[in-house]
Amino acid sequence: MKWISFFSLLFVTIFSGVAASAQQTVGGNICFGWYSLDQTNDRVVSGEIMNNQPVHSWVFEGQASSFVNIRLEVVGDTLDPFLYVTDQTTEQRIITSSSNEQTVNGRRVINIRNLVLGSDGLYTISVTRLGEARGSSTGGYNLSLEPGMETVLEDSRQDAPIYDSEVVRGQLLTDSSDAWYFDGTTRQQVTIVVHDVSETGASASFSVVLQAYANNTWTEQTTISSTQGEARLINYTLPSSARYAIVIQTTTSGLTYELTLAGAGGNRNNDLPCIQPPEQCPATSPIGTAGTPLINEVPVAGNITAASPVSVYQFTAFEDDEVIIQMQRTGGDLDTFLGLSDTRGNILVRDDGFDPSSSAIRGFPLPSDGCYFVYASRAGVADGTTEGTFTLTASGIPVDPSQVLPVPPTGVTFERDINLGETANGTITNEEWRIAFRFRADADGTFTATATRAGDGSMLTPSLALYDAQFDLLDQVTANFVGNASNPLTFTGRAGAYYFVVVQREGGASGMTSGDFTVNVIRSR
Repeated sequence: MKWISFFSLLFVTIFSGVAASAQQTVGGNICFGWYSLDQTNDRVVSGEIMNNQPVHSWVFEGQASSFVNIRLEVVGDTLDPFLYVTDQTTEQRIITSSSNEQTVNGRRVINIRNLVLGSDGLYTISVTRLGEARGSSTGGYNLSLEPGMETVLEDSRQDAPIYDSEVVRGQLLTDSSDAWYFDGTTRQQVTIVVHDVSETGASASFSVVLQAYANNTWTEQTTISSTQGEARLINYTLPSSARYAIVIQTTTSGLTYELTLAGAGGNRNNDLPCIQPPEQCPATSPIGTAGTPLINEVPVAGNITAASPVSVYQFTAFEDDEVIIQMQRTGGDLDTFLGLSDTRGNILVRDDGFDPSSSAIRGFPLPSDGCYFVYASRAGVADGTTEGTFTLTASGIPVDPSQVLPVPPTGVTFERDINLGETANGTITNEEWRIAFRFRADADGTFTATATRAGDGSMLTPSLALYDAQFDLLDQVTANFVGNASNPLTFTGRAGAYYFVVVQREGGASGMTSGDFTVNVIRSR
């Protein structure tokens, strides 16, 4: 029966009173900034591509027919970067790019100039590596987003605006150029000064060209060459009202320069767009237990028992987002029951079906921005009698790049999630000699994992290893004296944190045993 009131949830206590730690974030929102003006501004975001987290997603809001500049610089020299931009409205990739230039110090760079946006709405910049999940390079990066311009020169390495009384800095490689743009009016007098500030001690040779755009054509106005590391154009009278470009170019060794403009260009707009995320979820749900973050259209597994009659999940979304949540029985006699709650514990909608093996909430428009909790349970909740395993899938919630489930690196077989108190099965072979199960601690506490040989034909001598979400080794145990099970692996878990319980054979890749096994994780007494 699915009509039983969800009010009984208020009386369920599941390991309450603990603080949940946030899952490691990979990505988030990226705001427009003036990277060309200040390369250390707080709107430049950073990340590190790792084997267990090879894709990072950064979201911004754009307007149709506007232009954006995107720049990624590798921190260190190991990452071979790859980047693509997706229009969330059309769900289409609008550009892809690998490293297309280098900085003066040799760092790999992806520089996307004046990308035109096709629609109003959200866009995702996905940062990864060549080969993506199958790639092998790792390393850090800095990523920036800046307003672009419609009318620019074709051959410059960088296009960026400059405004009155500003000092900007740039770097050039041999045989390259940067273009800085400003708007000027007839008879304005401008002063342009460029200094070589390279740390090599020797001044590079460079030139500065002033161009004007009129009648759909760029026309050279004047050129000055550097003398002893400096080029000056003093009180130059602009011949017409137009867009102007200051082009700095060098044909010798790399150049680090400072550019000053005075007398034209107006004032820079520092009120640049930045989307604000919805309110994040609190440490615990209204029924006192931490919620497992949901990712759009990514199924999660759960288990309902007498000791744990409710599993709690969470997501953040915006007003009027329409969500679909589906719960499907996968084992036992579980009579599924489902509900959606706000952060105050108000039940907004319940399961709309009568099939005991499945429950669903379909097309429910959310009343406001913020956090929501999903309660997956059984008919009768705490008073119910059915038990079993299930999967839960949510769709229609924002693609939240800050909630990315960790995965083991290439070379480790990922079997599935394992829940507290559940027994999972697997098989060790010569090709797959270590198998990972992902476990999420529902509360602070001590847990014990054990692997056991299963089946009459199994010759496996199982051992266990424990890794954190970044797949750094935390602990490991060998098989027991008899060789038919691992020694117990006891560890302290943090509420909300993910771990990998890895079953492997003694001897690892060089080991000789294989066969079926079972593995479980229980709370230590």
